[in-house]
Amino acid sequence: TADPFLLAESDEAKAQRAAAGVGGSLRAQVERLRAELQRERRRGEEQRDSFEEERLAWQAEKEQVIRYQKQLQHNYIQMYRRNRQLEQEL
Repeated sequence: TADPFLLAESDEAKAQRAAAGVGGSLRAQVERLRAELQRERRRGEEQRDSFEEERLAWQAEKEQVIRYQKQLQHNYIQMYRRNRQLEQEL
């Protein structure tokens, strides 16, 4: 029969190998989670940058519409004054 001391040592060695495997899998899991966190941060930054670009585009379009409306109003006032002037000449 096998020596009980060797059997116990063998069981201890098995436990150490199992613990090392768990530690290794924990390290792998931590690394995987770190990589996932980095990807999510990058995705968040890209989304923030995209939103900022879109906000700037909307702001530029808004300013363009306001300039156009002001020009239309100015033209309308000029036309109104000219019509009034022509009516007075009649």
